[in-house]
Amino acid sequence: VFFAYDSARLTPEARIQLEPLGEALRAQPLAGHAFLIAGHTDAAGGRAYNRRLSLARARAVKAHLVETYGLAPERLRVHGWGPARPKDPDAPLSRVNRRVEVSLIAPARSGALRFVLPVADHTCTDSADPRLRTDLDLDDFGAAPTPRPCAE
Repeated sequence: VFFAYDSARLTPEARIQLEPLGEALRAQPLAGHAFLIAGHTDAAGGRAYNRRLSLARARAVKAHLVETYGLAPERLRVHGWGPARPKDPDAPLSRVNRRVEVSLIAPARSGALRFVLPVADHTCTDSADPRLRTDLDLDDFGAAPTPRPCAE
């Protein structure tokens, strides 16, 4: 779901985009699952301001899903990334970076939460990948880096 510049207000288009998601989340097969609603911003403005704005965007999506589709609020966790995870890193001021993304969270064996990542055809076992050595600020969710395909 994309947002206007410097705004956390859902547009009419965003409400339409959220309709299939809201319907899917209240369907029986997904009823027992939790989801992360992650807000993002472009790189314009200060980092602290953008973290607050991205969190406000995530909260706006959560509030819409709870109010419109009757979802239990405890199933929806929110986080604001600010400009830290741009959709288009080569264009940090691009409007595609002003968005909210929704990811499935599942309980891990230890009782913590983890992201459910798409399964790649094959992944690299390259231990030089810095994502495998660097904390990703995802400790609250027990996340791991997304597997990346091997370079040809």
